[in-house]
Amino acid sequence: MDIIDFDCWLSGKETKDLFAEYLPGNQKRENKKFNHYELGSPVKIYPYHDQDGSILYHVCRFEPKKFRPCDPGGKWKVKGIKPVPYNLPAMAKVDTVFICEGEKDADTINNLGLTGTCKANWTGKWNHDFTAYFKGKTVYILQDADPAGKEKAQDAAQALSPDKSIKIKLLPPFSDQKGFDVTDWINAGHSKDELLKIAYSESPAPISSKPARFQLKRLSEIEFKPPEWLINSLFEKDTLN
Repeated sequence: MDIIDFDCWLSGKETKDLFAEYLPGNQKRENKKFNHYELGSPVKIYPYHDQDGSILYHVCRFEPKKFRPCDPGGKWKVKGIKPVPYNLPAMAKVDTVFICEGEKDADTINNLGLTGTCKANWTGKWNHDFTAYFKGKTVYILQDADPAGKEKAQDAAQALSPDKSIKIKLLPPFSDQKGFDVTDWINAGHSKDELLKIAYSESPAPISSKPARFQLKRLSEIEFKPPEWLINSLFEKDTLN
């Protein structure tokens, strides 16, 4: 038994299926451009556009669940590229936006005929420069049912809340089940109308206040008090002679 027959026996696939899966010429053409040197071919490619519709960068999703950003040409370098919210051209045309934890959930919202967005996960915390894109809008922030999801939702709410022109509503998670998100909720049989009913009627989750930031001063800005000696007489000139 050669290695191909053994692989067929082990996987339960036919030889033609293995060739279709593994031969480079049979890989999906659109993903071949974005093959990662360590992670292989992405299972999903999310384009990020500027307001004019030009692609600024992509975020590629790999299995097991990992994400990597790349430039429009497929190079795994995004240094110097300004991050923007996902689905920015559509956001510019509407007054109501749903902020999700990731691109998958944003696309779920978009497929309902609504407008979903998120930030790319390689950009760290919610970018305060994003606030300008949400001015004058009603923003519903969705939370995944886990500590990381709640933290990211709070991060977005806190960053946007200083701008009083933005109407923010932080929605509670759709379930107590860990990791449950809006895509899981829709796949469970719920509808756009149900989502809008929750958005319009559900009491918003509280937005936590940010802790005070510790500011480190320069040494030149600090005024030091003269030392106070415990036994002053020991350090007087007369006593040292």
